[in-house]
Amino acid sequence: MLLLAVSVWGSASQTPPAGNEHKQTDQANAHANKETAKPENSPNAVIGQQIINSEPSKHPSKDETADTAQHPHDWIDKLNAFSTFVIAAFTIFLFWGVVLQIRTSRHIERAWLTIKVGDIVQGELEFRYAKVPIKNTGRTPARVKRIVVTSMLIPFPKQGWGRPGELPTEFTLGHSDHTMVVEGRDFVIPPGGEHMMYAMIFNTEWGTLTKKLSEGKQSWYVYGFVEYFDTIKGREIHKTGFCEIYWVADEPSKDVEGFRFTANLIPRAYICAT
Repeated sequence: MLLLAVSVWGSASQTPPAGNEHKQTDQANAHANKETAKPENSPNAVIGQQIINSEPSKHPSKDETADTAQHPHDWIDKLNAFSTFVIAAFTIFLFWGVVLQIRTSRHIERAWLTIKVGDIVQGELEFRYAKVPIKNTGRTPARVKRIVVTSMLIPFPKQGWGRPGELPTEFTLGHSDHTMVVEGRDFVIPPGGEHMMYAMIFNTEWGTLTKKLSEGKQSWYVYGFVEYFDTIKGREIHKTGFCEIYWVADEPSKDVEGFRFTANLIPRAYICAT
């Protein structure tokens, strides 16, 4: 009994009262709060916080993210602008190519009248004439407006090296007896077709002319022009001018007698092709 009583009394003395237990718990919590708050006020904590704040952040800010997102858009805008420029330039080049092709096609397909003085033929009356065929070497019909064929006898200069006399620098018609004019008829020469004109000289002049030509005292020019329209360019008037000199062959040169084009004797006003 005595031992049981002693043990009960020891247990009772070791167990704190209920009120004291709650008090000790509150003191422990308060001590823990002080310990937690104490590092915030300590110098070490402040220094550590400054060091942490001074390190660069690995995460980009909002402004940097916006700039980074904007760079790809700038590159795309530049690419679109360059592509637009290339397309515009290609369109312009294509347009000019079509225009040039149309002009070239018109130039190729249009009518072209050429004139060449031919042989001298004895006429049925008191004159001779040189044939002057006008040929359409183009691909479309030519509508003739006016034809002029004339000739002129020019004496050789008294001084010089036997060079034939030359025509006036400006276009000048020959004598009316040696001039033929056709206008107001509005006739057509088809592609590959031909219209014959003539340069006339009287028989009474022919004997004297051939003698002076052979002696190198006189030159005979046959020249003129034709004005015409073509079906491609419509109202635009084309003009072909021609001029040839009658050449007398001499024995040493063995040249062929007849009309020929000599560029160094014929002024530019008599030659044209438009």
